[in-house]
Amino acid sequence: MKFITALKHANQHSRDESISKSVVLFSSVNNHNISVYLNAYANISKAKYIYRSIEFGTLRQSLNSYLEDENTFPLILLFPWDFSTLSSWRQNSSVNYLSYDQFLIDTDNFFLSIGSIEKVAIHYFDFPLPFHQLDTDKIDSVKSYLISSSNKFNCNIHGNESFSFSSFIKIGNPFKQSSLENLSKAIHFDLDKKIYFYKREGKRFKVIFTDLDNTFWPGILADDGLESINSLDVEHSQLHLHYRLFLRRLALEGILIIAISRNDMSYIEESFKRGIYGFESNLITSILCSYGSKSKMILNCLSKLNLNSSDAVFIDDNDIEINEVKEAIPDIKTFSFSTDESLFISLLTNLHLLFGSKLLTEEDRNRRVAYASMLDFKENLNTLEINYDQNKLTNYLNSLNMTLKISLNPAETEKERAIQLINKTSQFNANGINIENLEQNSNLITATLTDSSVKHGLVIACVISQEKKITSFVMSCRVFQRGIEKYFLNFIKKNNLAHEILVKSTNKNIPFNQFISKTLDLSIATYDQVTTLSLANKLIKLPVHKINIEY
Repeated sequence: MKFITALKHANQHSRDESISKSVVLFSSVNNHNISVYLNAYANISKAKYIYRSIEFGTLRQSLNSYLEDENTFPLILLFPWDFSTLSSWRQNSSVNYLSYDQFLIDTDNFFLSIGSIEKVAIHYFDFPLPFHQLDTDKIDSVKSYLISSSNKFNCNIHGNESFSFSSFIKIGNPFKQSSLENLSKAIHFDLDKKIYFYKREGKRFKVIFTDLDNTFWPGILADDGLESINSLDVEHSQLHLHYRLFLRRLALEGILIIAISRNDMSYIEESFKRGIYGFESNLITSILCSYGSKSKMILNCLSKLNLNSSDAVFIDDNDIEINEVKEAIPDIKTFSFSTDESLFISLLTNLHLLFGSKLLTEEDRNRRVAYASMLDFKENLNTLEINYDQNKLTNYLNSLNMTLKISLNPAETEKERAIQLINKTSQFNANGINIENLEQNSNLITATLTDSSVKHGLVIACVISQEKKITSFVMSCRVFQRGIEKYFLNFIKKNNLAHEILVKSTNKNIPFNQFISKTLDLSIATYDQVTTLSLANKLIKLPVHKINIEY
């Protein structure tokens, strides 16, 4: 893209009156040219923010006075001369030599100052150092220390191939004009991903729908056969292998991996049964096969899983398929699988950003198995309900050997998980009220579920006030249709732990409304304000099947 074209895009973007947010570009150099290209790509990608630069030469002052707010996002470009009293190439006066030890202290202090900004994108440019202020035997050590520190603070690191000495000396712009297009494009799309990630408040995505032919494996199964798609000698087979290995790692961390294909189901099942190199068949949560639209298969599967499309990623090598899914499911995140090496690495980097975790719990790792169990449960239940036979249905539910373990005094870690469950659960939720901490003298009661196939982990959280009023009552959608909510509430009533419940009808808590209506003959559909209902003299009819209760 020529500069004049970029300028037209940037000007068009600046006239967009619907844009209310801005990205503040912090750096010690002249940002004009790179800002033009950044705003050009913002316009092309229809980003709802505009890039604005601080005044030239005011990096430290601007950073020190920056206050985070929801309408701005900081983008920081750093150079070797920013970290200390080390002069840049534009300062021609003779200066005293800089102590190496003092340089390390200054660098650490500078990084700590920007490290206090919670949401930020930082790019470090490993440009040549001005050689006249440091002893020559320290230059390499300084460069290594700066790169090491940049890595520690999750900076994107760029080499020195885009550095222009003459441009920096003349106008304060250290970038070659020929490098600005690709550099700005990379910075913009990396920033766009970070903003999207922060908007989700760091919540991991939960499910990957992956195409098979020319994506999960090289070639087309129906044409090339199992031996070919499983070979490591086929062109690009190593890329497909490392894609599978990455999905394998995510599956072991609890991410749902769902295969979606236009192949015949028998071909795919036979392929997984015989073995796909680098990925065990039991790590696939589900296989979807149809000659209809992939978007319909995805929506149907998400409905069964009780997951939102905004928690899902779709990956395919075919742009037509990607566009069809994008059009039908705007909230889903889509990626194109490419055998271009740089694009492939970019795909894995993006997936790591969306699915990576700083802290993995046992419940996280069990999530994939729990969801697979839920799909099997729903399929079996649906079959039994279609061919209705109460005895068979009861026998099936009894065969699960369900145990509900109720905790009257949960550990601190479980309290944190319970608060998270209360705040993120919308369907089986008594009133939709979020909480930050437990009120003084209130009691938190939790329940975990285990059956013959999986440990479901924490599935119920209930907060009861000192006045014996249930102020929060939620249950995970992963364990619907088992009747455990009836056993739990019966335990609460039988032990005289609560005699009232705080309810409110929301646009999402229909499952809770149905439960309270059928179980206690109470309706909350008309209560669009928080209301207290009495549980006194209400008998709970327990399911026919048995659930073991431990406490």
